Amino acid sequence: MLRAWRYDAEEQWHQSRSPLENALAEGFELLRWSVLAASTIGPGTVIVCSKAGYQYAYRLLWALVLASFVAYALQEGSARLSIRGRTTLGGAMRKFMQRQICTSVAMGILVGNTAYQANNFVGAAEALYALGVPRHNPGIRVVIHLLLMLAILATLFLGDVDKVSAVLGVVSVLMIVVFGVAVGELGLNGSKLFLGLLPSTPPSGSAVVAVSLVATTAVPFNAFLASCSAKPPKASGERAASVAVSSMRRGVTLSTWIAAILSILIAATGAGVARRGDVDGSYSVETLVDALREAEGKGAVFAFGFGLYAAAFSSTLTVALGAALCLGSLLSDKDDAAWKPPFGKYARAVILGVNFAAFLVGASGAPTVPVVLVAQVVNGLLLPVVALCLVLCFESPKVISSPQPLLRSAALVFSFATTVFLAADGVLSKVADASVAIDVAFALSILATVGVVALLWWMRKGRSKEQAEFELSCRELPVPNPLASSLGSPSLTRRAQAVAENVAPAP
Repeated sequence: MLRAWRYDAEEQWHQSRSPLENALAEGFELLRWSVLAASTIGPGTVIVCSKAGYQYAYRLLWALVLASFVAYALQEGSARLSIRGRTTLGGAMRKFMQRQICTSVAMGILVGNTAYQANNFVGAAEALYALGVPRHNPGIRVVIHLLLMLAILATLFLGDVDKVSAVLGVVSVLMIVVFGVAVGELGLNGSKLFLGLLPSTPPSGSAVVAVSLVATTAVPFNAFLASCSAKPPKASGERAASVAVSSMRRGVTLSTWIAAILSILIAATGAGVARRGDVDGSYSVETLVDALREAEGKGAVFAFGFGLYAAAFSSTLTVALGAALCLGSLLSDKDDAAWKPPFGKYARAVILGVNFAAFLVGASGAPTVPVVLVAQVVNGLLLPVVALCLVLCFESPKVISSPQPLLRSAALVFSFATTVFLAADGVLSKVADASVAIDVAFALSILATVGVVALLWWMRKGRSKEQAEFELSCRELPVPNPLASSLGSPSLTRRAQAVAENVAPAP
């Protein structure tokens, strides 16, 4: 009763605001979710997408569509889990897995995010080199990485987390404008772009690049970031949960569209450069910058360099913040102040450690390729674990009182199959031929999918039996009088109240 009154009071307050205030609040909420796009579009994404466009034009854009679908399914599912189940993804994993496994997942994410952060630092330096900063000066390199680290720490420790997320949304939109200008200068073939978005057989030798496009878009810590970004309503009940889920879906959808459009524009930039000059199949950021300078002059180079730096800086913020949120959800309770970023002592230690390690790697000039390869393998192995746990959470009465619709379960199962393929291919490609690795990875993903579908069928069958027994027991409960109902009748069990409110029952 008190919860219902609180929700009605919040709704009345919302209605008392002016339309402009409501629009600004909704816009802020949408921009806040754009942190997912900022974490997706980093220097690695810029390099992989531009390489795909440079070498294969528009023929691999369908891989970006697939990656966007998988990323949306995992992020939306994780956020919906936090709203419906009132627990984070890490908290739900602790219910299914032993503490040692959760700790191992947390350490894997920490290692992977540290490696990606080092790559972000190097990407930011590459952007400044493209803008004219001397490349081979060790002193300048140290200063660049030191200033970047200080800027990141100042932004995270001096700014509110929600406001920083909203600012990252604005930066992501600016990146669309910047790369749109670059594509406009280079020219765009609309018909080929549209055909590239449709599923097709990858060109010869492009399978590795296609897999990389999906792997750089669907990353495991984004699922944790989405789960921690979701805010369950203060009031309980289906009405409040539905409103929160609808708002969340708008934000995740916008973030997914921003990331997808940016990736397509970056690929189109690479394709435009390739059309203007001779392409020998080789690719590097320096090669792309030189080709841009010869084709369109300093304006296009500045646009690309600014876009690359914006991608690197926004990604550095989200990678460090995401590492703290992931570890906090996996290793502690949701309300543990020590893990609450940015000032919780453990969260602060993670943020400082990740950035300092990345600074050392970037300032030393050490090659980041081996580090990034390790990160890709680790994150590739973690992604199926995260996807599988997400699938099981929505079928377990320990987390969600009622199962989700079959269509959303199918989307999560497809995402799980895709992550298994990526993980298997990422490991097998290091020890076997690319074509053999892809075939074996595809077979493993089919077997894993069949196993998960059988497990879900068994879980739903058990849930249906449990629900039938529960409904039969409810018929035998005494009917409370109206006064007792208004005061919270003790004749209703916790399970009955949970089902009425569509939330997980209290332990």
